[in-house]
Amino acid sequence: MRLHPTIVVAFEGTPHRLLPSLECAWQEREGLLRESLEVTRSPEALTRALRALLSQERLLSLRRRGHVVDRAVTLVWLADAHDEHLMSHVNRLPTTLEQADWAGLEVRLHVLLLLPDVAASTPEQWTHAKANVSRLEASETAVPVTRVWPLSLRNQADLYLQHPEDLAPLAQHFVELCVLSDVPLGRVTPNGRDWAALGMCALHAHSAPESELITRLWSSLWPPSNDALPSVALPPDVPDATLPAPDASDDDAHAERAWRDALTTALRAPRQFVDEHLARYDEPLPWEYGRIALQQSPARLADMAARLDHALDVTARQVDAVVDECDRAGGVEGHRARLRRLLARQRRGRAVDDATVTRLTALLADVDSALASHDATWFVTHDDTARRARTQLTVLEERRAALLANLAALGPSTPEPQGCLAFLLRPFTRRQRRARAERERQRDALQRCLRALRRERHEHFGSVARATWQWERTLLRYRVRLAHLEALQHERARLTETQRALRRATERPLSPPAPHPLRLHVTTPDAVPTVEVAAAAEALRHHGLVELLWDGDVDDVHARLAHTAADLRRAHHVNVTAFTEDVWAAAQLAAAPRVAAHDRPGQQVTFAVLGNAAPPPLPGPAWTSPTWFAGEVLLLQVLEPLGPDQLLGLNGGASPSTTAEPNDVPPPAPPSPPSEGASSLIQTLLATR
Repeated sequence: MRLHPTIVVAFEGTPHRLLPSLECAWQEREGLLRESLEVTRSPEALTRALRALLSQERLLSLRRRGHVVDRAVTLVWLADAHDEHLMSHVNRLPTTLEQADWAGLEVRLHVLLLLPDVAASTPEQWTHAKANVSRLEASETAVPVTRVWPLSLRNQADLYLQHPEDLAPLAQHFVELCVLSDVPLGRVTPNGRDWAALGMCALHAHSAPESELITRLWSSLWPPSNDALPSVALPPDVPDATLPAPDASDDDAHAERAWRDALTTALRAPRQFVDEHLARYDEPLPWEYGRIALQQSPARLADMAARLDHALDVTARQVDAVVDECDRAGGVEGHRARLRRLLARQRRGRAVDDATVTRLTALLADVDSALASHDATWFVTHDDTARRARTQLTVLEERRAALLANLAALGPSTPEPQGCLAFLLRPFTRRQRRARAERERQRDALQRCLRALRRERHEHFGSVARATWQWERTLLRYRVRLAHLEALQHERARLTETQRALRRATERPLSPPAPHPLRLHVTTPDAVPTVEVAAAAEALRHHGLVELLWDGDVDDVHARLAHTAADLRRAHHVNVTAFTEDVWAAAQLAAAPRVAAHDRPGQQVTFAVLGNAAPPPLPGPAWTSPTWFAGEVLLLQVLEPLGPDQLLGLNGGASPSTTAEPNDVPPPAPPSPPSEGASSLIQTLLATR
């Protein structure tokens, strides 16, 4: 490919406003444009830009890749016609070209001169512009060879652009032509300066609008699936178990200890089960139900949401059942329901009695604290059965103390004497023997009472232990159900976020290409094959697009979809030779030279068409080249020769007039208008007249 090294200089004023969009457009262009282009904001930096442009490493890299670089250097100056420093830089340029860095180089200069109407100039600026235009008159001795291109918001077809930024595409494509094409844009003499008028329009052909391709990609992201959605887990119940009763013992301290040991042993398995189950809830989303549904289809999110709502309702009722049981034990049954009603009323903005809310909250504080700390002891102390058992144990303890005191008063048990002497003395010890027998009967009676009391104490200790057992199990169920409820709530909230992200992704406006008066976008009915759309969607899915949606990265999702759609459009760009005559007619109107000027004999408009296109016969000489950016055709019109004295409207700030003066030669007839039923593109262009 043949490249023409080019340096763009943007002078202060309007060119600096246009430069950011121009640099962005050049940066996004594919190919070698940036490798043979340097851009600077000041003519003072020309030499530095030249050294960068003609860097040996840069040029050798291009040559190794088979590209030919022109020996001449093209300068494109973008300046306001009223720029006070323009002429000083024009006059200093020959001196600059004599410096060592420039010596011997062939240099061509193009001046894109923005006329005063572009920048809404003041009367003083109009005066400066008129002076600069007269100083830039044609010359056969000017160095370097120069062509001045005056640019106005109005073109020869009397169509007006509305903003200076509307000229940015013309400047963009002009520089691209200087770098990438051999279209004849300047004088062929070694020196001299002349003027010409330039008009330009780009035609963009698209196989399908990006929004349509994005919609097709979106619908292809989820292939048909017959997989069933998983059922939503409900909270498990604590394993059923019983509290085995320990054997009764004659040891007074054994009963309480035996029941305590039995309770600890019986609770070991349920507590282990609960701890292991609660460990599953350490993850914020233990099941990721929404992600599973989204992987199958966005439509399955609603089904999964319904399942989650049902599970949440069941689990919430189970939690409430445990809380109600605890409220009954705490003696505050019914107060919680009333507090909930008041708080719901308050959330709706209704008036409530704050004192009542405070009182109910205080009443429930002890129960809530015991629930939060899983304090079974508090509930046991408020359990009726356990309270009665403890009362009985207190009574039994008093009775036991009395029995033990009576037993101690009897003294130690003495055995009846044995042997011959005891036998001989029996007649004399009858009274002692009766007393001893009476004491033993009393001792037996007391011991029987103690044994009965021990059995009764054993049963009452069992009642307390069984109450503790029941409340421990109740609190274990509460812990499991509450943790399960919170996990389901997180799952439901995340699914809701995904549904919102999905709505943002599908409802987000997919804007078509921004309309521009110098760019005509034409969509043809040709479509990208469904197979390739499906393959692109599968690639997006494989690289985690659905996961991005699950994570809520809607902007990234849209960026990837738009990038893929753009790739598909580029890969399947249509044959742009299919433009209709109406489209070409509209393009000729848009590309009319952008000046309002008197006509002169000998002038003619030459055309240039770049891109894969077959235009209809044009009303003038045409230069064509099939080489240009894919999917784009560039239409140029060049009016020459032109003199600065031909420009209309430089006598002040008034709008230029199209009224012909008596000695004017009638201007060449404009392109024949399209037939009835012309496209809306032409109507849009003519609507500004």
